[in-house]
Amino acid sequence: MWTVKSESGRLRSVLVHLATQPHWWKIPLPGTNPLASYRTIKQTYPVSSAAEEHAVIVDHLSEEGVKVYELDAVLAEVISDSSERERSEIIDEIWRDKKPRPSPEELSVEHLVSGYPPRPVYDEERDDFVVSERQRGSIYARDVSFNTPVGLFVSKMRHRGRWEQPKVAKLAYERHRELRERIEIVADINEAEEEVDLSPVWIEGGDVLILDEETVLCGVGQRSSLLGLRRTMEHLFSRDETVRTVCAVRIPGPLPCGGHLDVFINFPDREKALVMPYILDSELVPGYPERKLLTKLNERLTNLGGLKEEISSGLKLASFEGSGMCDVYRRGGDGRPVRASRESNLIDYLIREGKLEADGVIMTGGEPSGPRDVDHLITALQEGLREATNIVTIRPGLIIAYDRNEATNANLEAHGVRIKRLPTGHLDMLGGPHCMTMPLDRDAV
Repeated sequence: MWTVKSESGRLRSVLVHLATQPHWWKIPLPGTNPLASYRTIKQTYPVSSAAEEHAVIVDHLSEEGVKVYELDAVLAEVISDSSERERSEIIDEIWRDKKPRPSPEELSVEHLVSGYPPRPVYDEERDDFVVSERQRGSIYARDVSFNTPVGLFVSKMRHRGRWEQPKVAKLAYERHRELRERIEIVADINEAEEEVDLSPVWIEGGDVLILDEETVLCGVGQRSSLLGLRRTMEHLFSRDETVRTVCAVRIPGPLPCGGHLDVFINFPDREKALVMPYILDSELVPGYPERKLLTKLNERLTNLGGLKEEISSGLKLASFEGSGMCDVYRRGGDGRPVRASRESNLIDYLIREGKLEADGVIMTGGEPSGPRDVDHLITALQEGLREATNIVTIRPGLIIAYDRNEATNANLEAHGVRIKRLPTGHLDMLGGPHCMTMPLDRDAV
């Protein structure tokens, strides 16, 4: 069985989804909130150019001996290998009682990825559009499932537009002739029950980082909920004694970037971490800047230009209170999670536990010249928004990172990390190499 035992050990096998599906539904319609329209525009890329850039990530991985499974190709093999009865089963699994749906004879990868019909169709007889409710395409393979030291979990997505994506990934794991022999699905969190007070169950793969064989980190806030993490922990701790500690890390929000934990911290090498300063705090790292520089700037800027008046129209201000604080859970006597401690910040906890060296903390945006280096604050925030921290490690000390974040990349290289750069003239601004790769098999550090 394939497992993932770390974030920085040698990567053996990975799932990706190429950027070949046009995101037609990301249309900035007139009358929508201008910030919402801006986010939509940032995610509307020229498909052919973006596909060429995204394909470089596959080249980088393959050059280093990583076995790459591409989701569209996997689904094509599943359909090709399926009988008519099996295709009917697939349609029932994905569409359930929803219509319209494809017939077994016409079922295609595009239907599975983009819905049926895959693009809006104008019905002359009804004088109206026929639009599928099942927009599923995404280049972010990491979010919809995550492999761990004990096996794979299928995510439950927070946003309605992504609810169908985990079903497609699960279909690939269960029906592909190679993956079904190597992947064990521990739990599908979509099947977990909510509490009687309707507490939401959300858990997304971008929030889950496998620090080592016994330690799992999970962001809680914008995308994953504590109840979603609790359901996940119950399975992690009940399997065996491999995973001993789970850290629930508070994520600030709402933020313009994706809001997963992998936006704020990643692990490029043994006992090294690439971190987003100001968002994640530290008292143990020499020269680490204070968060109050961010909070004071945030307060001043939100008083400009009538931004506070926009709150009534749906815009929310980011809150950084308690950002990076973590609750540490360990296995109880009955195998259920028990909160062992509350830590003021994740970075210092990892340093005290011997999981991270203080001089191994590498800051997004480079190193500040002093405690109130405003230029560093601005650079860190700008490169953080451009997914500078969202790197993926191929093996200890070798990563894939966007080429556009020059200050962060220079800081990584100054700490001995080698970079295979990913071009980004046309790619989506709201996700990086970590989001785009779902490790299926990775060694311990």
